[in-house]
Amino acid sequence: MYNEGKRKIGSRRQGIKMRKILYWGMRTLFVLLCFVVATLLFMDYPISLASEGTKTVYSIQIARYRDVSEARTEFYRLTAALKKANLDYLRIERIGKFYSLRIGKFKDHAGAEKLLNTITSHLSSPRIMDVYFIEKRILTMYDPLKKGEQPLSEIANRKGDEHKKRDYGQVKLKTKVPELCFECHKELKKGRSDRYVHFLFKEGKCITCHNSHVSKIKGLMIDEVDAICLGCHDEIRNLVNNAILHGALRDNSCTECHFPHSGENKYLLVKEEKGLCLSCHEDLNQQFKKPFICLPFKEGECSSCHNSHASSIDDLLVSPPNTLCKKCHEPQCKVDRISIAALVQDSECTSCHSGHSSYDRGLLGPYGHKVFLDKNCEECHSPIKSGREMPAKIDGADLCFNCHKRSTLKYEYIDDDIHIKDAKNPCTVCHDHHASSQRNLTKKESRICINCHVSTERRTAAMEKALKTSKCEPVKKRQCFECHIPAHSSRPLNYRADELALCARCHASQHKITHPLGTDVKDPRNGQRMTCNSCHSMHSANADFMLTHDRKKALCIQCHVM
Repeated sequence: MYNEGKRKIGSRRQGIKMRKILYWGMRTLFVLLCFVVATLLFMDYPISLASEGTKTVYSIQIARYRDVSEARTEFYRLTAALKKANLDYLRIERIGKFYSLRIGKFKDHAGAEKLLNTITSHLSSPRIMDVYFIEKRILTMYDPLKKGEQPLSEIANRKGDEHKKRDYGQVKLKTKVPELCFECHKELKKGRSDRYVHFLFKEGKCITCHNSHVSKIKGLMIDEVDAICLGCHDEIRNLVNNAILHGALRDNSCTECHFPHSGENKYLLVKEEKGLCLSCHEDLNQQFKKPFICLPFKEGECSSCHNSHASSIDDLLVSPPNTLCKKCHEPQCKVDRISIAALVQDSECTSCHSGHSSYDRGLLGPYGHKVFLDKNCEECHSPIKSGREMPAKIDGADLCFNCHKRSTLKYEYIDDDIHIKDAKNPCTVCHDHHASSQRNLTKKESRICINCHVSTERRTAAMEKALKTSKCEPVKKRQCFECHIPAHSSRPLNYRADELALCARCHASQHKITHPLGTDVKDPRNGQRMTCNSCHSMHSANADFMLTHDRKKALCIQCHVM
């Protein structure tokens, strides 16, 4: 009996020992398998290449991206920023699931190091690598003749002699391009007789933009439309890197405004300039009903003041307002027939005047301080005399509170708010004291908010590139005051209203069918109440609908642990 029990215990122990050995063996095998898979996915070159006799070169790895559009954006930036002599072999390579941006092709480390020392100020975290140079994985490479990117197909075409040495099967076309294309696309052939014709279309170079067989992009395009256009239009590409973009260009929609082949309007515009701009900016149609209208605006010459693609100046102006306006007329500002032109000559004209139209002579407004529009300047300023300064009667916010009593303000006023506590006049941090293009006389957010919130702007721009656009209109248009009211709210992030009510102003229907929200629903990650921001991020979203995670699974398991 004793021996039988002893045998059972020994057998049980032996079984446990075998299970442990099996468990650790399987675990070790799994780790090794993961390591092999990760190596194959992320390694810089295929293992088989060594046996093929492919030689390695030294290149500078600039960055690696998951999204090819991000790689192209950096590619364009560098072609504009670097000297032509330093751009040799700037290329985008597809390696596994990533897109690597590299530059240079050197036999030794010293050559790569010399180039890196020359261009390092334009790069964030470069490193020199010993890599394989394989043409079949290069998607884009700089072409000095085009001053921009060059599809690999063109690189291959230039190597005609090498291809002739090989015994490739040859396919002879029925007829030459573009006549072959016009056999089906008869309506396009008529376009060659239009008043304005794109030079590539005129020369019959269809396959410069189109793939003749297949493509993932509508129209059999060889790349995204904006990438193709910017590949040649380098003057526009140079603007894109550090500028405010026109909405159509930001949404990759060059063909919203331009015909790609031919048209009857200059610059291949789909409509004449005035009609084209007003087809989107419909609110400006009301401006023509006002009695006083700026002449270029009246005649529909929008491009005389605005750059239609991008600009580093607010409202896409071609130059700063005080420079732009003086091209047509010098300052003639007067108060009670006393000239104050000398006092305002360095001021921005748009701080008092509208660039389009107004009900007041001198195009004052469109939204103006009442005493300013009534020309009662001495309500706020000391008596005005020719050639003298116009100091305010009282310094700081006390001047404003003479009329705008604290007790009657719609929103509370917080003296020690971080945005205003050190300002000479806290009110003028966010408000123009004469006139503005916005209600409540607020300044454009792009002039004041982004100056300090640089990291937020960078994150927002990166989000828009990754998601192609922003679904939140205030974020898209940089209308910060739609949601935040500095110095007038003690809520987190100076929210204009409670977070749920704030979002529901625009998303009322979504709040009727949403995930449970509110005080009674707790976020298990932080113990706080569940709000819109628990799942959405207005400035750092990583997925559709401005979600922090992909909604198919990753988002849910942040809280609902499996």
